[in-house]
Amino acid sequence: MPLARRPFLATLAILAPLAAPPAAGQDFEALLDDAVMAAAAPRNPGSHLSETVTLPGREATLSFAVPGRLAEMRVRDGDEVTAGQVVARLDTGPLDAAIARLRAEPGAASALALAEAEAQKSLRVLEAPFAGRVEWALSPDTAALKESANVARVVALDTLRVSLQVPWPAVRQFALAPGTAAHVFFPVDPERLLETDGRFERVEGEVAFVGRVLGNNPPSVRVSVTLPNPHGRPAGEKVRVLFVRPPEPDTERDDAASGAPAEHGESR
Repeated sequence: MPLARRPFLATLAILAPLAAPPAAGQDFEALLDDAVMAAAAPRNPGSHLSETVTLPGREATLSFAVPGRLAEMRVRDGDEVTAGQVVARLDTGPLDAAIARLRAEPGAASALALAEAEAQKSLRVLEAPFAGRVEWALSPDTAALKESANVARVVALDTLRVSLQVPWPAVRQFALAPGTAAHVFFPVDPERLLETDGRFERVEGEVAFVGRVLGNNPPSVRVSVTLPNPHGRPAGEKVRVLFVRPPEPDTERDDAASGAPAEHGESR
């Protein structure tokens, strides 16, 4: 009698044996059914499946640390930026006048005041922290800005990441740690059918972070996975993340392959 598809497949938790990632052309839903239906083999630790959405590999919301009048907005939605590129400036007219005056005055007190004024001026220049794309930018018609008001959001999509809650027993069972392999399945892009496994495209990622603060119901921790994004997929796609722990090595077979002598009682 076939096993009915279970509701938790769509959300979280499948602890059933799976010795290897799905073969090319294998339907992923069938893979899930096979994993659920298979009996727990004593030498196979199984697999764990979670569903989540992708996030940009890096993202930053930019804001000024001080209030002021917006003097210049150098980027718009969709612009590409480089690391250190100026995104926006606040008005520095009064500071510029003070800096010019202090530079003309000799003395240690003036030198300290000059350093402070120049530091205050630097707070009024906003730069991109990394190369990426401006996902959102403030209108250049904005007049005054409060302290910490959002000015722009920059994202980098050369890599993607996913963040998910994994039950603590699964973290221990699969020995999840930075560097652990993770198989991330995207919905198929019709333009890249030859690169897919059945109806899902598989991308190999790896664990970047495993939390150590347990949440409740059930006890779980946050696990972050990073993965390459060579095709420039957008962030926000729903994906499934599969952790697979390889079966334990067959020591007898390994000994035979290496030519190590087996122990058969007392030697002569």
